[in-house]
Amino acid sequence: MHDITDLPAWERLFKKIVWKQLGDMEGKKILDFGSGEGITANHFAEKNDVTAIEPSKEMLSNAWKDYEYTQIVGDVNALSAFKNETFDMIICHNVLEYIDDKAAVVKALARVLRKDGIISIVKHNRAGRVMQMAVLLDDFEKANEILDGKDSTASKFGTIRYYEDNDILKWEPALYILSFYEASGHELDGEKLLEIKRQAVDKLKFLGKFVDGNKSKWPYRLFEKTYVKFNRMQKEHQEKGEWMDKSPVLEQYRDLEQI
Repeated sequence: MHDITDLPAWERLFKKIVWKQLGDMEGKKILDFGSGEGITANHFAEKNDVTAIEPSKEMLSNAWKDYEYTQIVGDVNALSAFKNETFDMIICHNVLEYIDDKAAVVKALARVLRKDGIISIVKHNRAGRVMQMAVLLDDFEKANEILDGKDSTASKFGTIRYYEDNDILKWEPALYILSFYEASGHELDGEKLLEIKRQAVDKLKFLGKFVDGNKSKWPYRLFEKTYVKFNRMQKEHQEKGEWMDKSPVLEQYRDLEQI
């Protein structure tokens, strides 16, 4: 039997937050599109009829399958085997960023979703990735490239092609957004994001000392530029109600057991 505590801390936190958001489903027909190692598919297969689609045989070689679910090796073309309105819930987590024709995939998913069904989409967050690069990895140049609109990369999957929430509605107008949760970059919740911002301030102060107060030196200027841009981006998200810093959504995570 697999145990979620075997996962790295950030992935563990991410899974717990997302599963809590999706709720305690039972007796549903669920599609996990881009299921990876089947961790989420396996979790919901305990009480539901789950179908998982994943193109990578390498990832499937390590698949979690403590509970019975249908595993299909394939991509969006595998959806043609299903009738319209087959699934109550479709899970598509951190998948669309790596697909060239996102619109085609979203349309195909919408076709097999029941009229009252839900698609759960998790996507990489550009702002979170910026702070990860600047604060955790000390890569200020990459942080600024991402802020300037360039794509990022993930070690396992290649280029991350960012997109906006509203793009999904453009690709398939029949869909609409019920709710959304901001989970910042590399699977961080709002409280973790605030901690990273505190680290950013400390690092900015450290860089100021490091260059002996000479703010013209590149390390300080580059980090200062990154942090100013990040704060502007955060303000824009807050104005649209897309930031978790002061969101009541945070309250539902406070009772998560210690990771």
